[in-house]
Amino acid sequence: MKKDMVISRIVDDDPSEPLRGACLRLVDYVYSHDDLAHLTFTKLAKIVGSEDPILVFQMTQYLAGAAVRLLDMKFELIVENDVFELDAEYLEEAQRTNKLMHPEDGVEVEDYEGKIYPYFVPSQAVLEGKQG
Repeated sequence: MKKDMVISRIVDDDPSEPLRGACLRLVDYVYSHDDLAHLTFTKLAKIVGSEDPILVFQMTQYLAGAAVRLLDMKFELIVENDVFELDAEYLEEAQRTNKLMHPEDGVEVEDYEGKIYPYFVPSQAVLEGKQG
């Protein structure tokens, strides 16, 4: 997806300020930088120049949604110093059973909800649009 198409969708949706400005700043950033493999809420807040966590949450919710799809949300499990990327099926199983098994040793992770962190990456459509 090309940058102008993303901007057009945002303009057509006409979100109110400051959400609109934050979204457009992030679009500019994503399309002008490579190697954006791990965008946390903190990094996104710095990129768009906001200290408002609600605004950053709303922005990620909108930009990872079906209408725009600038970002894909991913999850990682952090246990002590080890980090494991979790796929959607793994998380769905944990939510369904209320248990998360450690990806390496198979032992149940206590208080797993407090050890799972979201992050974002540019969507495949964005990556393809940047190449062509």
